Amino acid sequence: MCCVLRSCALHATFKPVFCPVSNIAGKRQFCTPSLPRFGGTELWTAAVKEAGLNPDSISEFGKLVPKYTAAEVKSIMQLEHSKTHEFNFQGSLCRDTDRGMKKDPAFYRKRRHWVIDFALANFSAFDVLYIQDGAQCGIHERLGPYDFSEHAPNHVDGGYYQALARSKFTLTPGGDQAWSARVWEAVAAKSLPLIASLEGDWAPEIRGGMCLFNQYYYSTTNNPIYNESWVEHNFRAFIRYQTFMEGDNVPPGCK
Repeated sequence: MCCVLRSCALHATFKPVFCPVSNIAGKRQFCTPSLPRFGGTELWTAAVKEAGLNPDSISEFGKLVPKYTAAEVKSIMQLEHSKTHEFNFQGSLCRDTDRGMKKDPAFYRKRRHWVIDFALANFSAFDVLYIQDGAQCGIHERLGPYDFSEHAPNHVDGGYYQALARSKFTLTPGGDQAWSARVWEAVAAKSLPLIASLEGDWAPEIRGGMCLFNQYYYSTTNNPIYNESWVEHNFRAFIRYQTFMEGDNVPPGCK
């Protein structure tokens, strides 16, 4: 299954690093010189080969869920993980799309409309907001000192994952469907997902891997706590089920 790729996002006040963007579905996007983002067939195959597995014998779950290589996991772990940001969101809010089950951009916009309200109410100067398509959303001014949306999206310190790794919480609204790859990207970087609703943002029946990570917060939670035991629980599930580092594992209850 091919997956949606998103643009890189700006990270505050550091020396910029250029990251080339690929819009080809199924290929991983590079947001640092060494760390590829979420992707499809080529890196899934690399993960299988790295683990010494027979691709013809991989479980249906293992074929469906994107897999990271050990090298990618190592690269993420080598990033700066001091939690200097409380929140981050990096991505699009209003783009037209014909992908997904609904094939209607209204569904995409509806699922992500809460991000702006949450940022206005909760983001501080130490947080990171990059809206890829602000003009399309009717946003023509900075929302606050945390908003870097007017800058070129391909200039970023350390890349998309570095902002995740420095954030306690990552806003993970649904996209074309009622889930987002941002969930496991956040989990891989040891940031806790934050959603508005199960119906719009967290639908395991649509994407098998979503049922792996059951430690998250709602956007209505007052003063969420960065619970390190939750973080480690999610990360262990990520290693076991979204890599082949511990074999081809199928979690109970996941399709």
